[in-house]
Amino acid sequence: MYRQIVSIAFCLLLLAQPVGAEFVAELYGGGSFTDNADAIVNSSTGATIRVKDVTFNSSGTIGGRVNYWFDEVRSIGAFGVGLDVFHFRAYADQQRIALTAAVGTTQLTGVTSIQPVDISNVGIGFDLIRFRLHLDKNDQFRNGRIQPYFSVGPALFLTTITDTRNYTPNHQSTSDASLGVKVGTGLNFNVTKNLSLFGEYRFTHFKTDATLQSTTLASQEALKTTIDTHHLVAGIAFHF
Repeated sequence: MYRQIVSIAFCLLLLAQPVGAEFVAELYGGGSFTDNADAIVNSSTGATIRVKDVTFNSSGTIGGRVNYWFDEVRSIGAFGVGLDVFHFRAYADQQRIALTAAVGTTQLTGVTSIQPVDISNVGIGFDLIRFRLHLDKNDQFRNGRIQPYFSVGPALFLTTITDTRNYTPNHQSTSDASLGVKVGTGLNFNVTKNLSLFGEYRFTHFKTDATLQSTTLASQEALKTTIDTHHLVAGIAFHF
């Protein structure tokens, strides 16, 4: 009798243990949509030029992420951390834009044409806070078959800016590294115990600062702009 009671208590204790930690590897792709932005050009000649409301074409996002989820919290969900590496572009095609120029106390306004500029970005996101809900639980899916999730953290952006014909010499490229932020929310659907599909919306924000040469003006042109991008991605995840 004593042994039976101990056995039953042991079984109940095992059932009461929190769901274990989980390692997840993901591959994904989708679209990226960068907001219009102003750009400021500070010339070594002393002029400051602000070009207004530059439009960027939509592009694609591809990447991969690894997540580590800790033990379940109160049968509700789990916290985790993640490392995310992804690539996207912000391409400004040829367009007419308004500008203001300041040289000393003199200010001018006007409209001009800019030639294409390609901003290629590699982001390395550190998801310091991840949280997911465990919904539709059963014996096969102890962490829930449906998992809405949220993530936030800093991101390092490695940017290559390629100009076409705005400056001489043409087709210059320059690189920059800057710290920004990445926020995302999505839904993960478990197909099997080790395989799931997910869709996600994410927002990335950073500022880039690049220097281009102008042999025509015999100057250096420091280009600064903000890259705010909305990403819609979908992918496949492998659970271990």
